[in-house]
Formats: sequence, C-alpha cells, structure tokens
Amino acid sequence: MSYSKEAVTRTLAGEGIAIVNGAEVKVCKGADYPEGKLDPWLMEILKRKNKLDEKGDSPGADIAALTGVDIGKLISGEEDPAQLMLVLRHLQEKVNLNADNEDSINLCEGEIEVTYEDRVFYRNTNRLWRYQRTNMDTQKAHPCYIHFHGGGWFTGSPQGRDNMLKYIAEKSDAVIFDFDYSLAPEHRFPEAFNECYEVIKYIYDHAQQFRIDPKRIAVGGGSAGANLTAGLTLRAKHEGRNELIALQILINPPLLWTDDHPDGFIWSINQFPVTEGENPFWKTNGSRHGLGLALNGSELYGQRATK
Repeated sequence: MSYSKEAVTRTLAGEGIAIVNGAEVKVCKGADYPEGKLDPWLMEILKRKNKLDEKGDSPGADIAALTGVDIGKLISGEEDPAQLMLVLRHLQEKVNLNADNEDSINLCEGEIEVTYEDRVFYRNTNRLWRYQRTNMDTQKAHPCYIHFHGGGWFTGSPQGRDNMLKYIAEKSDAVIFDFDYSLAPEHRFPEAFNECYEVIKYIYDHAQQFRIDPKRIAVGGGSAGANLTAGLTLRAKHEGRNELIALQILINPPLLWTDDHPDGFIWSINQFPVTEGENPFWKTNGSRHGLGLALNGSELYGQRATK
C-alpha cells in the first residue's frame, strides 16, 4: 500500500481523516509513552493473558490437567515437543488478539453477509467462510480475496466474525473467503498446504457461482497464512496454473528458516528495550526469547528446514 503526501502529512500532524486508497483512515497521534512501555490497551490484554492471581487462576492453570505434560520437561526437551504446541494453543484460545474476536471493533457502515460451507478439501472436512456485502450487485463479477489465518500453523480457528475481513468486503465490494485449515501437530505438513491449494482451485472453478471475477482473485494472510500464500503461489506457478492467483498479499511472512542472513543484516531483540515488569513474555524460561524459540519450529510443524 502506498500512502499519499496528504496521508503522511496528517499522520505526522496527528489529526483528522485521511483517504488511503479509497478508505477513510482516522489519524490520531499516539501518546508519548516512556521508552520500553507498551500501549495501555495492548498491555491490559497481555496482562489478562498472563494473569496469575492468588487463586492460581491463570490461562495455564489447567494445562497439566489438560495435557498431562510437565511444562518444565517440555521446555527442557524431555517431553514430545508436539505437546508444547497443544499447550500454546490452549493459551492462545484464552485471549484472542486478532480481528476475529469480541474485542475487535466493527468499522463497517452497512451490513455484511457471513455464510459458510463445510467441504472436503484434500482429505479433511473443513469450514470455508464467506463475507460479502448484503446489498452486493449479483449481476456483475466482483474481485475476490482468499484469506489464510496466522497462528504458527498450530493455532487459530476462524469463527466468521472477523471485522477486518468484513471491512475489506465493504470497502472493496469484494467477496472474501476465510479458510479454517487443519492444524499441526494433529495434521502435519503438507495437509494444510494441500487443503489451501484445493480451496483456491475450488473457488476459481466456481467463480460464476460466487459472482467473482476469476481474473481478480487475490490470496493472502498474516504470518503462517503468509507463508502458506507464498508457497501456494509458487506451486501454482510450477504447475502452470498462474491464472489461479492474480495477487498475493503477504503480511509479516516467515519465508526463510535459516541462520544465514544477507551481508550487513543486523537484528537483535536487545535493540527493543522493555521496561521491568512490562512484558512477562520476555522473562519466560529466564530468557528474553521466550517459549517460541525453545524448540525447532520446523520439527513441530513436521517439515525439517534445509539450506
């Protein structure tokens, strides 16, 4: 997305409404937080997710009962790493930080129709959600966006209430699909990947039924969804099916699982100061890297990375 000079000027000034690619964007200047401090709204949600009060009431209080696995042994590698995925999935379900949750804000001015169908894609039955304007003109073909959610390939389950997708459907007058693909560790690579590819082909083949233009199908997602999108686009290219995808939208995509970096590349978590007590995640296992880097993610997902 490119921003106009007007949008940039208003952003710097911290005022008013800017028009960005046809969408109204409310511009407001953030508070001057001390270095290392998070936005209060986000911090409150993180506290909810990590709360441990005198009663022992916390997101992870019943993890042992739920999984029968000792978290300490998970971290140390004594237990099956796949069990950690189940633990983290349970934690994620306690507080959902994406647009498909009750705390997100619906910016739509009109009504958005939300429907779904359960179908077999590849070899599993999964749910495919569809968002479109209630008053959409059914006599013409509309653009289409197929969304694949994030969550590290092992969390996330669309519920048909994603306000971001509703907003896109309204402002773009497009038909939006959101696919609930199968998750690891129960379903390892390439199950989700193959399912998503089948979804793209299904929507393309039924373009007339869905009132979409098969030449204007965009595919995208964030994080794990972006990774899937990149792989699916390459697969379509390699199979000579370039017509399936007109555009790919990659949001914070993990594309390279390796310790190799381009010359001159420098990145360290220590470049981002965190105030003492501000973010419990950094203190997990006595490390600022937290749980996410305690294990080899390629092994958890089921596809070992190679250089």
